[in-house]
Amino acid sequence: MKNVRYEEEGVASAVGTIFAILIFVSLLSIFVTTYMPATMMANEEQYSSSIMNSMVQLASTINQMNINFQPGEEALIPFNLESSYVPIFSSPTFGYINISANSPGQEGYLTLAVYNGPVNPINKVSQDFSVGGALMAFTNNRYFTDEAWSYEISSLYYFNPYQKNQSNTNLISGLIHINPKVNGMNNITIDLINIIGGPNTISTSSPVTISLTAINKQTFSYIGSNISMNFDSFILSKSIINSINQSISLDPSISWGHGVLSLGSHTQIYINELTIIVGMSSFNP
Repeated sequence: MKNVRYEEEGVASAVGTIFAILIFVSLLSIFVTTYMPATMMANEEQYSSSIMNSMVQLASTINQMNINFQPGEEALIPFNLESSYVPIFSSPTFGYINISANSPGQEGYLTLAVYNGPVNPINKVSQDFSVGGALMAFTNNRYFTDEAWSYEISSLYYFNPYQKNQSNTNLISGLIHINPKVNGMNNITIDLINIIGGPNTISTSSPVTISLTAINKQTFSYIGSNISMNFDSFILSKSIINSINQSISLDPSISWGHGVLSLGSHTQIYINELTIIVGMSSFNP
């Protein structure tokens, strides 16, 4: 019978190697399951804030274009549609911008008419207004909360793309403005923004610049007591209604229901209709 020889140094070396591998795998596992997700969440939170700031800048710029209209005026809004990431262990998160067409049945389409009396054709005192188009920015977050923003119907909204029936998500309300009474008569302004440039989807790994060009503005004046408003929105219908109610909340004589803004009495109504072209610019401000 042969004797079995054991090399103690060889066994110790193999055990040491195995333990080193186990320690490395454990540390790598901790890194992948804790540090990397936490870092990516922080990166996506910062990236989401950047997109929100760009959307707020876009909404504020359109508002200024409406107030100080100059034909052909152009403004540039930078967007960063790519998050930071952890090299080797993760990839960047890429967002995108969607511009809807300004046509019936599309996101952000609105029709409006003024009536001096009950809403029926006999009492209509205005033309039929129709404007549309929405500019929506999506983050596509994987670690942080998935977020999106939409500028439509003259207002800016925040929403979660996977949550239905959202409400109270308006950030900037720009559709209805209650003005001081003039000679005892109610006075309101309706700002209509017509966005041309869709349908179009913008998705790029590098910063992108959105161009806004004001091409036309018309102002109309009416005396009326009711305004019919019908809009198309597949995600934000409740938020739009809440935004309307918030805009009129300081005047108890004005109410909203069943697609009609009831003014309570004869009211001076101003309607501004601004048309802008939205596109992608090669210039990065």
